[in-house]
Amino acid sequence: RLFTKVMLLSHGELVFLGTVPELLETLSTSGFPCPQGQNPADFVVEQLDKPEVAAAIAANRPPIATRSVVVTDAKSESVDRRVSEISKMWTLLRRNIACTKREPMLTKIRSIQSVGIALVCGFLFFRLDLNLLGVKSRAGAIFMLALTQMLFGMLGTLNVFIGERPVFLRETLDRCYAPASFYCARVIVDTVLQSVFGTVVISISYFMIGFNADSVSNFLVAAAVLVLMSNCGSSVGFLLSAKTGNINAALAVAPMAVMPQVLLSGFMINVTSMVQPFNGLSYIAFFRYAFQALVFNEFNCGERPACDAAGSDWI
Repeated sequence: RLFTKVMLLSHGELVFLGTVPELLETLSTSGFPCPQGQNPADFVVEQLDKPEVAAAIAANRPPIATRSVVVTDAKSESVDRRVSEISKMWTLLRRNIACTKREPMLTKIRSIQSVGIALVCGFLFFRLDLNLLGVKSRAGAIFMLALTQMLFGMLGTLNVFIGERPVFLRETLDRCYAPASFYCARVIVDTVLQSVFGTVVISISYFMIGFNADSVSNFLVAAAVLVLMSNCGSSVGFLLSAKTGNINAALAVAPMAVMPQVLLSGFMINVTSMVQPFNGLSYIAFFRYAFQALVFNEFNCGERPACDAAGSDWI
């Protein structure tokens, strides 16, 4: 009874078109009144199987208003271009935001992970000494923060595209939007989330560990690098989920994507000591640049005119 209009078909022929009250009146006029308390939809479906009922309803139905329609030969390209790709991407962006709000569990888990790993690293490397003994520990803390941001960003997005893959394939085959619009809308939402998580981690752990606080720029650089690291890991997760199409396969391939980044970062072995082709491959490992940027930012003595090995607290 909540439908505005109802259309009934029997063997491909139009039997009725009108409102629900008109349908009930037509049934009564045709000699097949709907019993009191029975769902009209179920009653109509049962009665339409009988040819005499369908013929009686068609004979007693109210007149159907008609209008002339001009049909032109429209190309599929014109239909696809009625809406710009920017408008499509904006619609997809709003849909992704709505889906994120509708299922907040992943966001809550990632928030707990961010706060937890920040506190663990902060207490594990709490207030490191400003001497040569603390150099190795500071490098280890930097490595740990960068690695966790990459892993959490990647693992948090492995199942995102896999769950949306059937919808994506159906809508792209129907030319609802281009794959680039879908990817950009998804990345924009995820970039905001990853930036928030990375900022939370560095804001808690930076001062607990006692990283370089000579200038505000040191903290801002560290925050920017960790945020970029988190987004790089998220991009790898999107790539693996789109390529594999299966969460089990994605989880199996993920370690093979992480290990080269870790081994070629320069933390375990100096980059200049690597033999070819590993030395050359290290230049395409984004984890290496993140680790080096954080190390240079930590041991930067640019704010001190007399910065040397003898007088600096950091070297």
